[in-house]
Amino acid sequence: MIGKLFSGKPSAAAATPEGERLYAVGDIHGCAALLDVLLEKINADDAADGKKRRLIFLGDYVDRGGDSKGVIDRLMAIRAREPETIFLKGNHEQAVLDFLDDPNLNEDWLHWGGDKTLESYGIGGIWQKSPGALAEALAGLGDPRAARAGGAPRLHDLLCGGDRPARRSHDRRRRPDPVGRRPDR
Repeated sequence: MIGKLFSGKPSAAAATPEGERLYAVGDIHGCAALLDVLLEKINADDAADGKKRRLIFLGDYVDRGGDSKGVIDRLMAIRAREPETIFLKGNHEQAVLDFLDDPNLNEDWLHWGGDKTLESYGIGGIWQKSPGALAEALAGLGDPRAARAGGAPRLHDLLCGGDRPARRSHDRRRRPDPVGRRPDR
């Protein structure tokens, strides 16, 4: 089945524009220190050849590692300095957005490394709080509703590209709460 995906003739030749170098980075997963090392190598390589660079980040910036906030902060700084940088939304970013949209339905995100993301933003007591309370705490750090109320929009801006609304995944089914937490809504 997968072989069919890669079989046949390419439909078009891929080419990097003349005088430009592309760097594609994916699966950072909250590891800000490793991102720093990679960005240093990219900067050194970039300085050596003088070509215009374009960074493309392939998603999965958050979860699992201990410094998702640091990763988001670094990527937001890159976005401010290099607006032509491309940021794609990975499944972990979509999981954050789904959690913010319906925390009781999307509580699984906490078990996929979302707990580490919340901790990196200073949200503690994760396993003692309801999903709704955790989503409210996280939303206060980056949800557009909080931005309109004077909160910091950083997390939502990177995940959704600023003003564009988050798209919700509608294919999830409500499951019974395995730990007996009371729904907030």
